[in-house]
This record gives sequence, C-alpha cells and structure tokens, in this order.
Amino acid sequence: MGDLAYLWEEVDDDLINRMMWAITKKIATSGSEIAVQGVLGGEYGYGAHYKNDVFEMRPFYWGDCTCDYDSTLAKWEEENKHDDNCYQTIFHAMHFKDDGYQYRDGHGWDDKCDCVKIVCKMFKINPNAPGSYVHCTCMYDINRDNFLRTICHSEFCEVDKPNFKHYNSGIEIEWYKYIGRDMDYDNDVTGDEYVKMFKECMESIK
Repeated sequence: MGDLAYLWEEVDDDLINRMMWAITKKIATSGSEIAVQGVLGGEYGYGAHYKNDVFEMRPFYWGDCTCDYDSTLAKWEEENKHDDNCYQTIFHAMHFKDDGYQYRDGHGWDDKCDCVKIVCKMFKINPNAPGSYVHCTCMYDINRDNFLRTICHSEFCEVDKPNFKHYNSGIEIEWYKYIGRDMDYDNDVTGDEYVKMFKECMESIK
C-alpha cells in the first residue's frame, strides 16, 4: 500500500464502489484469485471469490437455492392462500384467467381495464396508492412474513450471503450482478469507519 492516502469521507455509492473495485483489483493482481469478468461492470466490477481472516468477498450469485429453504416456503404457500374475500383473490379473479398468469381479454398492466379502481373502491383504498396490484386485506401477508422469520437458508447455501463482509466491524455490502448496481450497505457506518475497514482489507491481501 505504501503511503497511499485515503481521503474519502462521505458515505455514498461512489465511496463503496471505489472500495469494492480497489479490493477486487488487489485480489486479482495479487494472484490470490481470478476476479470475475464481465462487460457492464468493467474489469474489476464483479468481485472475486476470496476469503481470509479479515474479510470475505463473492460475486453476485446467479444460481438457485441449494438447501430446503425454497421448497419449505413453496410448501407453505401451497397450503396457505388468500381468503376468498381478500383484495388479492377478488382482483385476480377479475383480472386474470383461471391459470392466474394470462390476462383476461381487455385486461393488462397499462390501464386497459378498471379492475384496480373497482376493487380499491370496494375496500376503500386509494387506487393511486403504491401496490395496487398486490394489496392484501386478509391475514395471508402477515402470516407469510411471520413464517419467513422461522426459516433461513443453510450456512452452505449461497443465496442469501452478502457479496462482501468485514468480520471485525460486521460491515456487509451487497450488489446486483455487478458492483454499483442496486447496492445495499449500512448508511449509519461513518466514512472513517469504512476507510478503516478498507485499509484493513487491502493490507490483509498478500
């Protein structure tokens, strides 16, 4: 690292992006691992498969769940449905064919029908409110959320693992496909803390 000065202070996407790119580049140029390549993210924009005593990094995971999480959730969803008088049930019966995937004639997502207005009026919901196609007026959504709190992916399943984790601070960073896209990180961590974390990671890569 030499006498490289770290001057970043404001915590934003640009700060996090630069840190993840720099760490990926250090991993790749050190010969420790080969950084994942792509087009939109650039040469060092996808992360690398890497782990040491200070941090771990992995590229975006494109695969499926490899534990029983998805099958357990699917079984619950098959056994539990929205009530017959729920907004969801009524809306879907009006808007979609029996298979639940194809629109009825004259219906669609582009204001081709009045389904939303009609069902919202039934339940006294503002038709312009967000989520007009997914409102739930029964206990299904609440029960589903409660059930999700009782299950988790196994430690060996890659689906819910962060793309980056610093052990000492607990800082985790996630992105979609490549670094910088739909980033998810802790805004409450200060710039100084991120810089300290970054320096420790860079110095730990041999």
